[in-house]
This record gives sequence, structure tokens and C-alpha cells, in this order.
Amino acid sequence: MSLLLEALLTPVTAPLSWGFAGLLGIRDALYSCGILYSYRSKLPVISIGNITVGGNGKTPLAIKISEILSNIGYHPVILSRGYGGRENGPSIVLASDSAKWVGDEPKLMAARGCVVVVAKNKKAGVKFIESRGLGDIIVLDDGFQSRYLKRDIDLISIEVSQPSSVKEIVTGRLLPWGRLREPLSAIRKRASA
Repeated sequence: MSLLLEALLTPVTAPLSWGFAGLLGIRDALYSCGILYSYRSKLPVISIGNITVGGNGKTPLAIKISEILSNIGYHPVILSRGYGGRENGPSIVLASDSAKWVGDEPKLMAARGCVVVVAKNKKAGVKFIESRGLGDIIVLDDGFQSRYLKRDIDLISIEVSQPSSVKEIVTGRLLPWGRLREPLSAIRKRASA
């Protein structure tokens, strides 16, 4: 974004960002004190998430973690929301499925040999995986902000290939003023790595 455009938008986007931070703080407090409930799966859950909007390499990381787990004897299932697809799920993704139906990332993961379930409601997806005995560990794609599911490990994927990407994180600006999905303080508390 040009400096001039940023200067013109800041009086609008900064207050919206502060309001967004306030809402996130309330949500986090409600989860922390138990008013809002987080579902605990019977299976271990590894979440691959990001802290900024845009591509951050979550899909390749989810595939790699799934491959590593398979190589050491686990049977991982990747749970994806199926962004861009029409399938509400929960549904098992086949390599032959249309990307328009299941989403391009789930289709790519299935084509790479991963067991993938799409579900717009991730809690329903977890219960589907459990009830069908599809695997023994869940890799939750894009799950960091999904506070309604408990995770055993929260991994964050961050795009840092450009100095501007690093600057976006360091500024600590939340949407819509910046690219962060939540405050850095909350991220530090919950992220495992």
C-alpha cells in the first residue's frame, strides 16, 4: 500500500482495528474462564495456523507434518474447512474430487496421498473423524483462530520472504489496519512454535 493511501485510510482503519482487538479480547476472556466451551477430541490434535491474512505456507506444512507422522507409524487425518469449495461436509476428500467442490488445498493434499476431511464446521469434522475411525491423529489446517477446538500443539506458519511481510508482523497492526488476525500478545500465549 502506498504511503499516501495508508495515511488517508489510517483515521478509519485504526479505530476499526482497535475495536476488533477489543472483540478478540472479550472472546479470549470468555474461552479462558470457561464461559465459551472448547471441544476436546479423543485424538491428539496438531493445529497448523497463521497469524496474518494471505498465503503463509500452511498447506505444504500440513502435508509435510502428515508425511512425517505417517513415516513414524501414525495414521494422520488432515481436517480442512475446504476454503473455496462448495462441500459443507464433513466429507472425505478423494484425489478425483473437483477443486470447485472440496477446495483447491484439500484436493492438493488428497492428491499427495494424505487422508483429508473437509468440514465447514470443524467440530463436526473432528467428530466425523473420531466416529469413523479414520486415523489416530488430526492435523487441523488453518486452526489457530478456531478456539472452539482444543489442540495439543499449535504451530504457526509465517511468511517472511519479503521485508514488508516481516514489517507487517512487527507493527502489530490488526485487521483492517494491518494484516494480523489477532494481537501478538495472544499469539505468544497460545502458539507452541
